[in-house]
Amino acid sequence: MPAPPNNRRISLTLPPMLEAALYDLAQASGRPVSVVTVELLRPMIPSIIDLAKMTRLVKQGRTEAAKRAIRTILADGGADLVEGKQPDLFTATQRKRSGALTVG
Repeated sequence: MPAPPNNRRISLTLPPMLEAALYDLAQASGRPVSVVTVELLRPMIPSIIDLAKMTRLVKQGRTEAAKRAIRTILADGGADLVEGKQPDLFTATQRKRSGALTVG
């Protein structure tokens, strides 16, 4: 599936173990490594955005604000775990396509 024109490409240099793991997962799921990588990163977008904000706060010398932000993020993440809101990396369609086992 070609990327829509508004998706940007980036070049990554991967350590051998990470490259092997991504290619292994791609091969096992029958999907391109680029798709597998994006699917792994997509649920992390809110965390990446929060990390950038906290990094800016620290660079500005606002460490107390950064600590408060970290506490809030950790509390929200813990609440999501308790409430079962963590994203499922393999939807039913992906599990079926990949042949992944499900435990019921």
